[in-house]
Amino acid sequence: MFITVFINLEINMKYLTYSKIFLPFAFIILILLQGCNDSPGTWVNKQISSGKRDDFHKLNTEALQYIKADDMNDLSILMSKELAAENYTNHTVDLISNELKANDYTLMDEYYIVRDSTKADTVNARSPTDGKTAYNLQYSNATGAKYIALFIPKSGLSKSLISLIYNKYDYGWKISSLNVAPYTINGKTAPELFELAKQQFANNHLVSAVNTAQLATLCLKPAEIWQYNQQDDINTFYGNLTYQANNKYSFPFVLTQVATHPKIISIINQSNDGGSYPEIYYVSSIKVADTDAIKKENLEVRKAISTAMPGLDKDNKYLLYSVTNKVPSATENTPRFDMIERLQ
Repeated sequence: MFITVFINLEINMKYLTYSKIFLPFAFIILILLQGCNDSPGTWVNKQISSGKRDDFHKLNTEALQYIKADDMNDLSILMSKELAAENYTNHTVDLISNELKANDYTLMDEYYIVRDSTKADTVNARSPTDGKTAYNLQYSNATGAKYIALFIPKSGLSKSLISLIYNKYDYGWKISSLNVAPYTINGKTAPELFELAKQQFANNHLVSAVNTAQLATLCLKPAEIWQYNQQDDINTFYGNLTYQANNKYSFPFVLTQVATHPKIISIINQSNDGGSYPEIYYVSSIKVADTDAIKKENLEVRKAISTAMPGLDKDNKYLLYSVTNKVPSATENTPRFDMIERLQ
């Protein structure tokens, strides 16, 4: 393919001989992409022509460079007018910037889409051979052509996905949407966590199943346009599990097997660099300042929980404990003592 760019300049030819014309790199790429027209279709990853793919990758490199540096001035040149004007855009850029500074990201999948119509559309995305984590991309089609780039960290069990979506406007290719959201937790996608939660429920590990299903809902939408095939099933399953757990366990839940009768007030998934695991909050009658006595009581708490809430000690690599002497309040600093139990 040959592309000719005409630049009309009303200048003295003698001056042109001794001068250089500089065009911003991103501007040149936008011109080249603007000049390439395709028939309607969807191209995924290496299906995209190498020249066009290279040009999109150069745009991605610039965009991620500006986002990482939190450089809204240069980044706004690559944005659509609507995105640049949105109030939330700065906050989203801050979130993605933090992710790029903390992790080394790589391109996972990319889609080049051309449509005759500007109506909303759905693309059957690239799916693994087992089909369990298949997903669709459901998007509004503001223009006839769209490019979608999805990035994930190169390492780590819990990964957030960065999505950049470009539209081809009459003023060039511009980013119309950008987002960052959880993609995997503890090394599993939402459908994989869903399958694990179903196994735990089948083993009568109700609390574990609730916690795992809740993690599945947290990474159910790695991108705003992302739609898993099991999305409705996951939400329904989590709702049913929560209903059953609320009927079986009334909080505060007293551990009567322990002589001091500590009261569990909540069990919440907590995330850190190593993954996401249940943290058990309970109120003890032993002063938290007496750490030796608190630790001794906690050994009994662990035994009681393994009986009262089967599976928690079998389905997790860690259990976290947070002990206080009264129910924490948002208006008061409540002393607490934290402990970690390694199980695997």
